[in-house]
Amino acid sequence: MISHAYVSVELAQAKARELARRPGLDVTVVAPSRFFELGRWMSAERPPAPEYRLEVLPVALPMVRGQRHAYFYPRGLVKLMRSLRPDVVDLWEEPYSAVSTQVALARRAVARRAPLVLNPSQQAVKRQPPPFRWGEGYVVRSASYVVGRSAESVAVVEAKGYRGPSAVIGHGIELGVLAPRDRAASRRELGIPEEGRVVSFAGRLVPDKGIDVLLDAIALMPGRVGALIVGEGPEEAALRAQADRLGLAGRVWFHGSLPMERVALAFTAGDVVAMPSRHEPWGRVAIEAMACEVPLVAGAAGHLPALVGEHGRLVRPGDADDLARALGEALDEPGPARAERVARARDYAATFSWAALAERWEAVYREVAPGNGARP
Repeated sequence: MISHAYVSVELAQAKARELARRPGLDVTVVAPSRFFELGRWMSAERPPAPEYRLEVLPVALPMVRGQRHAYFYPRGLVKLMRSLRPDVVDLWEEPYSAVSTQVALARRAVARRAPLVLNPSQQAVKRQPPPFRWGEGYVVRSASYVVGRSAESVAVVEAKGYRGPSAVIGHGIELGVLAPRDRAASRRELGIPEEGRVVSFAGRLVPDKGIDVLLDAIALMPGRVGALIVGEGPEEAALRAQADRLGLAGRVWFHGSLPMERVALAFTAGDVVAMPSRHEPWGRVAIEAMACEVPLVAGAAGHLPALVGEHGRLVRPGDADDLARALGEALDEPGPARAERVARARDYAATFSWAALAERWEAVYREVAPGNGARP
């Protein structure tokens, strides 16, 4: 399993952990020694007691002019693949990335029998400049199976010429730490008032997330409705200034990021979770909010309409009036209807646990493994 995302134990290596727990699977993870992930430079994290083999390799060009698709491993990858003789190579990168071309070439040189399973996330067809376009074509032709985060991701690779089997498997969540909690206790722990009604937001403070639209919507709502903003990012100063201009002092609370084991507080402190994204390639926060049994209002952007479906309310991206209306409906929803909605959403979220997704990933591996009809 190869991906720059594996620098993070919290958000990516969980996939490896759950797969390694399944009988008959021997999992090796390849991660770069450092990478710009989760909005910051990270050194590869090592779990205290890994159930899988973690190989951290030196990385070249992890960031070039703000882009991460030029990175590759200057040494160690071919030697590792030769020694492992893998049955399957699981590549979680975009096909135009330089490392994808490197992996496809290394597989052909020393692990030809191992089918390449490609995991793309991109949701729009873009023409890449050379040499990335040439590498992208080679990777697409080399793939034996495509597993997209969404149907749109699969369609992008098909538009590039892929004609093989595919599946859609979303991003997993840590269901064990995402559960309903007492709202008043969550607010006390985060240091926000227990009275009044609160709209929660959790995520990176960047323009795509639409936090500015949320602040505009809060300003349109009654004074006893406030907003809890959990996360960090380059827009924080501008958002604080916007809240001041809108006269929202005492109604908006900015909180830094929370570790995974405490992230449920971000959701359960609120009466409703807002995810007013302008662009969203998948939407893990939506599933996390559902797992905590908190009503969700999300922007109808990217993959969110397909992901949220009937389990939340969708609004027009960038429309503060529409967002304020939907938030008001969620806050005023009668108790029985609310309880039924969040219970169904919790059941739905459980299908995205890492353990549940590992079962689906294993089925893909067994389908493509040598001797089961995989393309050479």
